[in-house]
Amino acid sequence: ISAVAIAPDYDMSEELEYVYKVQPPQQVKSPEAAFETRYTPGGETIETSTVSLGSKLSFFSVTPGATLYYSVGSKTEEITEQIPEDGVTVEGNYGGNFVVRVQAKKENMTESEIITFVYKIADKEMTNAPTATPGTNADIPTVVIPGNKILLSTTTNGAYIFYTTDGS
Repeated sequence: ISAVAIAPDYDMSEELEYVYKVQPPQQVKSPEAAFETRYTPGGETIETSTVSLGSKLSFFSVTPGATLYYSVGSKTEEITEQIPEDGVTVEGNYGGNFVVRVQAKKENMTESEIITFVYKIADKEMTNAPTATPGTNADIPTVVIPGNKILLSTTTNGAYIFYTTDGS
């Protein structure tokens, strides 16, 4: 900066030069995943963590006050959507990959790099088979008499049990 001072009834001051080094804005720290996974800065093939379809994933930046933005899938898509408070919902197909790109931003700071997180969506689980009470097996069948009750149950929440007594 070159500066002089001027005032009425005074001679102009000498011109002085002040030199400053301008510090560039600091960069926001890159986002991290709350659930351990691998990320692909260069798109290389990597081992991924397995998550359930419909589960929520959380991300964070160690930069105080940083806001996280994300996109799902495509590498060319802009990252403009803010991560919901309850996390990013895992979408896709059983056994497929779920890719989420995350970037941290904060006013007056340089945006973080975009980090691509890759997860494997767990295969669809099989409903747990029904169990019968009283227990029995084909080699030594339990003896029951007409009117006895047999309880069929499964440990899978929300499952329905269909049965027949004539083998059809």
